[in-house]
Amino acid sequence: MLDGMGRRSEFYTTVGDGPRAVSVGYSSTERDGYLGVRFVGPDGTRLERMTRCRKRDANYHVEAARHIARAYSDAYPASGGVGWDDSLARVARGAADLRPATLKAFGKVARVLRATLPCPASPALVTPELAARFAGAFLAGTYRRGKAAGAKEYPRSPATLASHVRNLSALWNHLVSLGLAAENPWKGVRRPQVERRRKPAPADGEVEHFFGWLRDRYPGWERLHALVALKALSGCRTLDLVQLRSAQLRDGRVAWDASQTKQREGRAVLLPPDLYAALARLAGPTHLWEGFVRDLPVYRPGTKGTPAAFKPETVYWVIGNVFREYAEAHPDRPRLTPHALRRRAITLTTMATGSVDAAAQAIGLHPATARGYYLDARKAFDADEVFRKTAAALIPAHTIPTLSGHTGEQSGTPVNTRHGENT
Repeated sequence: MLDGMGRRSEFYTTVGDGPRAVSVGYSSTERDGYLGVRFVGPDGTRLERMTRCRKRDANYHVEAARHIARAYSDAYPASGGVGWDDSLARVARGAADLRPATLKAFGKVARVLRATLPCPASPALVTPELAARFAGAFLAGTYRRGKAAGAKEYPRSPATLASHVRNLSALWNHLVSLGLAAENPWKGVRRPQVERRRKPAPADGEVEHFFGWLRDRYPGWERLHALVALKALSGCRTLDLVQLRSAQLRDGRVAWDASQTKQREGRAVLLPPDLYAALARLAGPTHLWEGFVRDLPVYRPGTKGTPAAFKPETVYWVIGNVFREYAEAHPDRPRLTPHALRRRAITLTTMATGSVDAAAQAIGLHPATARGYYLDARKAFDADEVFRKTAAALIPAHTIPTLSGHTGEQSGTPVNTRHGENT
């Protein structure tokens, strides 16, 4: 498809639904530092619309799709008949770069919305007014941690609401870009301003205690020990870890493809020789961890039987259950989770490099994410050592009074005397 200047389009978006759907090509333009979108309208005329974006990122393409959808709204109106399940399925098909965890979060937040308020039959019919009502209705409700009829009820957290609104807005951005909604009703919903709780990185003694328990609890389960060791070393997400293929173990390293990481960039981790040798010996024909299917009946037999085939999700849940078993066996110790090993890796790497940016590059995440969510700054940066190194530079010379030869007198003041004695 050609754009309005007779050139082949850089990008494409779909407008409309079903047999009336049409693919519209568009190209980017730039003016005064901002990007525009150039495309051919439904009547064949060349159109150009400006966005508020300076980069050709996901936000730019969402705005471009919105401009095109509005231009085509009369000829190809967004359907109000596409139901929730079908809309979510189309998002999964239309956004192939979304991670499974993101799609799962979209499905969950859609269920929360529909359980909180009476909703129309299609996401396209959700209005800004309904979105605004969701915030108040959600916080007014309660939730239970158990499924028993008499389980205790807890008030809902503003932090949870902020997370839901953020996920709903992200979902609607995809619906708009696919022509399944005319606007994002969540952009105007005020999110609660909550203080982010930063969890500390686990202490070395706590991690050593866990590994000691793991050796005693599962002495012969080599594959589990190797996986947890790789988790502690690489600091990667468990979902990124369990999907590794055996071919990604090479040249003394384990390498993640760009399609397997949340940051959309590949990364490689140099392994200790003994860990690399163990992983090479335990690797399956296709997937690195597919031997877990044979291990489970031996080490963790379940009531529902053994999976017939390897799935990365199975290993993910096994790891979570092992950490949960440790927590239940040691209720008096700080709770240790798989994600705590990621916080520890980021913190210790920052301590070793002296730089958050260098640590983020090594671990494979954005520096702002490392600072905002994972870094234990108290542990990563020794404040006493910092002041020892900077004191001489921060305080001008000869400004600190010396105590040498001090007689107890203060310059410019009379000597202290007892009452009634002569000065």
